[in-house]
Amino acid sequence: MTRSAYRLSAGSRSRRRLAMLQSESAEVPELETAGSDDAAGSWDIAPDPLMSEVEETESLRVIRRLVLGSRPANWVFCGDGITHAVEDGRTDRSFPELFAQRVRWDHRRLLDTVITTAASGTRCAALAASIELQALRFRPDVVAVLLGLTDSLAGPGGRETFEAGLNDLVDQLTVPGAVVLMQTPHRVLLKGNERYTDLPAYVEIIRHVAAATEVILVDHWADWGGDERMAADWADWLLDDGRHPNGRGHRRMAGLLSHVLGIGST
Repeated sequence: MTRSAYRLSAGSRSRRRLAMLQSESAEVPELETAGSDDAAGSWDIAPDPLMSEVEETESLRVIRRLVLGSRPANWVFCGDGITHAVEDGRTDRSFPELFAQRVRWDHRRLLDTVITTAASGTRCAALAASIELQALRFRPDVVAVLLGLTDSLAGPGGRETFEAGLNDLVDQLTVPGAVVLMQTPHRVLLKGNERYTDLPAYVEIIRHVAAATEVILVDHWADWGGDERMAADWADWLLDDGRHPNGRGHRRMAGLLSHVLGIGST
């Protein structure tokens, strides 16, 4: 169980979430991937000390218990164009589609549903205002939120609104039976995409809110390495626009997501 340095008030989000999850805290074994060699081998996660260890939490324990169980589950992906993945000319699968393969095929959970409601251009405030339609109506077991790229276009003046929106989302998604996880955006090539120069600050906001609310964090930004690597190797991960992930980028994102959740990675 994750321990906070701060005492939780009786009405806090963290206490409510712990109360919902503690009944699911029994030990569960490690999962094994049952998929084909081709499916597993295409997941491009390189050995990385930063990502090799994932801290055990009640939420992660619940997800592994869910995958090992027999009850069909609903997985919902919300966010902006990174999750939507509708760039012109893209033919590779997006990371939610690859994750669906991991859960529904590799783990033989054929009755699970993996739903993507993300839409290009979505900002945090808009998602918070429509979260009933975009997530809660599906009675989700897991909700994955990836925002920040579009919101960062507002620059320093939009940071406070973004943080408030993320907190609003967590409040609304803290319902019985739902596990919430946040994701940071991947890195972008800033040369030619100068409008996104404030993106690192928005990444830090996501990390802060995830830590403060004790939800799972999948940190794609950290996994993609530093600015020096991005400048040298961006074509390996991004489309020609230097902003949206290519097929390999989406495979890496799906692989990291699976690794953090403990449901199989290469």
